Parts: sequence; structure tokens; C-alpha cells
Amino acid sequence: MAMTGGAALTTLLVAERWGLDIGDPWGPTVLAAAVGVAVGVRAPLVAIFLIPEMLGDYMLLPVVAVVVAVAAGVDRMIDVAVLRVGAMLPTGVYDEDA
Repeated sequence: MAMTGGAALTTLLVAERWGLDIGDPWGPTVLAAAVGVAVGVRAPLVAIFLIPEMLGDYMLLPVVAVVVAVAAGVDRMIDVAVLRVGAMLPTGVYDEDA
């Protein structure tokens, strides 16, 4: 959670330094922290309720739920793609490789 939130904040501050008008970086940082919990711990339901609970703002629930659902879906699609590519790779050791 801290790593993804920190990475988002750093990215936003660098973009602002380059001249992009970012506005308040609080929202994207909070959402990135929720994505960190959802993907890093593989606990999307925990992420949906943990972040608004920690902040004390339950109005964030719908926004966090949408962002976490998208992040969890992308995470699952990446897993499926990696497994499919891995299934195409040879699994045995050949005599000439030993």
C-alpha cells in the first residue's frame, strides 16, 4: 500500500514539475494505495473497505470499488496471459542441454 501510494505521489509530483497541471495529488495517491492492497495482497474486498475506513470517508467506497475492480481484472488477465505463454514453453531438459 505504501509503495504504490508513494510511487503514485512521486509520479504526480514529477509530472507537476515538468509543467503538467495535476491539481491535488491526494485522490490518485489514495486510489493507488487501494490498488496496491488489491493486487499486492490479492485482497480486493479488503482494499475496497480498508482505505475508506482508514481515511474515515465512506463516500470513497464507490470510487475505490470501481478502481479496485478494474485493477483486479487487469491483474487476473495478466495472470492468464503469463500462464498461457508459460504453457507454450518447453518443460523438459534435453540431452544436449545437460
